[in-house]
Amino acid sequence: MSDTPYFDEAAKSATFEPDGQFNIIGVRAFITSCASIADWMDDLYMELGERFVDSRLYMSARRAAKRTVSALLNEFRVPNDSQAKEKFFAEFYSAIGWGQIDYRLDYANKSGQVVVKNSFLAQGYATKFTADGRNVATSTKSEIARCTLLGAYLAAQVSDFLGEEIEMIEKQCAAMGHGECIFQVSREQ
Repeated sequence: MSDTPYFDEAAKSATFEPDGQFNIIGVRAFITSCASIADWMDDLYMELGERFVDSRLYMSARRAAKRTVSALLNEFRVPNDSQAKEKFFAEFYSAIGWGQIDYRLDYANKSGQVVVKNSFLAQGYATKFTADGRNVATSTKSEIARCTLLGAYLAAQVSDFLGEEIEMIEKQCAAMGHGECIFQVSREQ
C-alpha cells in the first residue's frame, strides 16, 4: 500500500465508456445529486411509509455494503488491521462525497458509535437545486432520520472491523436539525 490517498488510486481506475457506462474499480456506477436521492426517498416514504421503506432500504443496502466492503478492501490491499480499515473507509467515503466519518469504537467491548458530518443523505434533504443549477438551502427539518442507507454501509464496515455481525442505529440525524449524524452499534438483529 502506497502513501497515495486511496481515492486517488480508485480514480485512476475510473472510465467513461462510449456506450454510456461509468466504471470505477471495474464496477459500473453512476453519479447523481444528493437532492435527487432525497426526492426519490420522499416519494417512497409518502407512498409506502417510513418503517417499510427504512427496513427494506437497510436490508438491501446492508447486502450490497457487505460485498462492497470486501471488494474495496481487496482492491486496495488494505491491511487486516482495524485502524488501517477505519482510515481507508473514512478517506474513501469522504472523497466520494458520502460525508466525514469518525469511528468511535471500543474494540474490547465491541461497541461504540460512528459520527458522520455532512451526510450526503441529510444534506440532500436540506439542500435542493434550481433549474439553473444553484443550490438552495431549505429551512425545513425532517421529522425522521434520513440516513438509513448510510447506516447499512457503516454496519457492514464496523462488522468487518469488529469481526462480529452488528447493526447500526441512527440515534441523531443532521436532517432533523442536529450538527451531525450519530450511529450506535447494536447487536439487535
